[in-house]
This record gives sequence, C-alpha cells and structure tokens, in this order.
Amino acid sequence: MKRFWTIVSFIAVVNLLSLIMFVGWLLQSGRLDRDRLLEVRELLAMTPAEAEALADEESALLEVQQTAAAEEERQRNPPLPSSAAIARTSLQIEQNDHALRRLRDETAQHLAELEFRAKQLDERETALEARRRAWETSTADEVRRKTDEQFRKAVRLLEALPGKQAKRMLLELVAQGSLDQAVTYINAMNPRAATKALKELKTDDENRLATQLLERVRTLGIEAEVAESTSNDPAITTPARPDPAGLADSG
Repeated sequence: MKRFWTIVSFIAVVNLLSLIMFVGWLLQSGRLDRDRLLEVRELLAMTPAEAEALADEESALLEVQQTAAAEEERQRNPPLPSSAAIARTSLQIEQNDHALRRLRDETAQHLAELEFRAKQLDERETALEARRRAWETSTADEVRRKTDEQFRKAVRLLEALPGKQAKRMLLELVAQGSLDQAVTYINAMNPRAATKALKELKTDDENRLATQLLERVRTLGIEAEVAESTSNDPAITTPARPDPAGLADSG
C-alpha cells in the first residue's frame, strides 16, 4: 500500500511540474497574459447555459443601443417632406449652375487676357522687326553713300593722272580680270580724261582692248534701260551690272 501511494505521489509531482513548465512557456512566449488569464477564469467560472444567456443579454443590449442611436439621429435630422426635398434639390442645382457659370466667366476672362497679351507681343515683335528693317535700310544707305563717295573720289584721282599712268591702271585692272571695273571707270570719267587715257593704247592688242572698252561703254546705257524696264517683272532676270563698291576698293 505504501508503495502505491509513493507511485501516485511521484506521478502527481511530475504532472505538477509539467503544468508549471507549460504555464511558464505560455507566459514567456506571450501566449498568456493577465487579461487572457482573467478571460479563462471567467469562462471557467460559468456554465455553458450561463455563458449563452450572457451572450443573449449583450446582443439585446447592443440592439437597443443601435435603435436608440438611430432614433436620436432621426430626431436630429428629421426627413424632409417631398416639397422641401424638391426645393432643396432645386437650390442645390441652382448653386451648382451658378458656380459653373462663374467658372466659365473666369475662364473666358483668362482667355481674353491671354489673347490680349499675345496681341501685345505680336505688336512688339512687329515694331521690333520694323525698327530692325529701318536700321538695316539706313545702314545700307549709309554704306552705299560712302561707297559712292569713294568711287567718285577714285574717278577724280584717275582723271587727275597723266594719260600713260591712267592707261597703266586700266591695263592692270584688265589683267586682274576686272574689265567691268575698267569700263565703269571710263564711263564715269569726264570725256577729256577718258580720251586722254585711251589714246595711250597704241599697240594692236591695246587697240583691240580700247575698242572693247568703248563698245562696253556704249552698251552700258542699253543695259541700264533693260534693267529698269524689267525691275518690276520678277519673271525677267536683270543683267549683271558693274559694282561701284568693288571699283572703289580697287581704286
């Protein structure tokens, strides 16, 4: 008998130690805490019938609370009659239309401002372009005036030279491939100075050159008339004429 109680006591101690170790593991792993322990205690304290009755009471209480809340909300915001609902909807539509019209007006105003600013920019660009063209025209006129002055100065210097020296300068121009420049110089010189320079062309080659120069001088007037008659017709190509700017540089 004593041995039996010894075995029973040993098994009880082992089970107690196992239970203590299991509870310790639950606590250490976070699976069991004070709140859960209280829940288990309350769960074990009631019978299944008592637990079911408590759940029914809680459900009924929750339903009563929801009903009371719905009634309170209905009293706070009572439903509108049909006429009031229609008036309220009409007011909302009118407000929306007013906001939409205001938005359209603001958009139209912004577009008008953008268009006005774009027009101002175009006018400024047009004015700047006109000023640029005027400046280019005045600059070109100034360059042309100075070029004409230089050309006239070169012609006067050529007229003042002795015939032989004037002849050498004309021959040098022809040798450089500037026959048109030589023709333009002769045409601009006074007849006496031009005749004096051409008389110095005495050899056969020089005589042929003098004939060519005189023929080119004669055709200058015809070319000028043709250029003037075709200047207004873009379909007709204007013949090339000697460039006084190059003549001034060469002189």
